Amino acid sequence: MVKASKKKIIPLLTFSVVPNLTFLGGVLGYYLCKFLAGKKPGEQGKIKSLIFSFKNWKIHLHHWFLGVLFLFFSIYFDFLIFSQFFIGFLGGVIFQGLTYPDWYRIVAKLKCQN
Repeated sequence: MVKASKKKIIPLLTFSVVPNLTFLGGVLGYYLCKFLAGKKPGEQGKIKSLIFSFKNWKIHLHHWFLGVLFLFFSIYFDFLIFSQFFIGFLGGVIFQGLTYPDWYRIVAKLKCQN
């Protein structure tokens, strides 16, 4: 009988719980966003952030927030049938966005300029 060590069992359990395509999509989504996004909070990345001004408010649509909206509405309204890879990809995008310390700052009041 062959004994398996804990170091060999844990990765095998990971691949059995998470489908391979979902895992691959998550890794690709995470690292693609890490490459394209700003390195620090508030720093411009390779793709311009979606920031809108409305009256005295600034609305920042973070990539993690857009990923959650896209995933929620497409599942809720059933207008896209997601592959396992794409669900993982969106999960990676969302997870990477939540690693920033300012992930929760979506709406902020603009400073008055007199």
